[in-house]
Amino acid sequence: MYIKKILILFPFFFITNFLTAELIDKKDITKLNKEDKKLFFKKCLVDEIYLSSPGCVNYLGIKIFIAAYNNEAITNSMFEEVTQKSVKYLKYAANKGNKDSYINLAWIFSINKSSFYSLKQSAEYYKKAYLKDTEVLESNILKPKEYKGKSANLNYSNIKLSIVLIEKLEIYFSHSKKKVEYISREDFKKANMIYNKIISKSYIKKDDLDRIKKKVNKDNKIIISFLKDDLKTYNKKYKGDAASALKKLERLYKKLN
Repeated sequence: MYIKKILILFPFFFITNFLTAELIDKKDITKLNKEDKKLFFKKCLVDEIYLSSPGCVNYLGIKIFIAAYNNEAITNSMFEEVTQKSVKYLKYAANKGNKDSYINLAWIFSINKSSFYSLKQSAEYYKKAYLKDTEVLESNILKPKEYKGKSANLNYSNIKLSIVLIEKLEIYFSHSKKKVEYISREDFKKANMIYNKIISKSYIKKDDLDRIKKKVNKDNKIIISFLKDDLKTYNKKYKGDAASALKKLERLYKKLN
């Protein structure tokens, strides 16, 4: 499972004036695995007081979620409780200006195992994470009025999400074999057709699209590398993940019609 190896983008920007004994629940720290707990104590514990800097809170929030997500023995109610805690921490850090918290929230809201699952909300969090990029890129997207009778252009977050999905599907397809097929050739062709239609409806310039692709590749480089390693050994779970990615792409396209 490549999720176990994910190196979520959460650089530590610790500020000592974010000291509090109220925000961080000590019980949540026990949910961290050994290595994560060790790093948390090293970076976020000062004079027996936990730092509630955006970096520390973001770290705690995403790490307890990943631990719960990877725990096959966890009950649905316990997973829901941890997810609620994680979202609370991440929203706090995001409101304090931590960009990586928005990315982590977008990821959580894209997982249908959680009651927080919402493709629309996930796209919104991605948009907030890349707000400045969005403003620049969308200013270069041709406006609908310039294309009479055609659909309105997509916003940057939807374009980015479609790129993430198709690139994941390309990896699943490239690692598919006759007896260990993650996604069929027919479904992969269907995915590419849907993706091309989404991009076509966006009226985005090629240069802008290339810039978005480069940023997506940079942001997901570590995650993708771990996924490729894990797919070398067949796991039925990834067949379901590929099917889920295709469905998300289909739903994204349907929203435009």
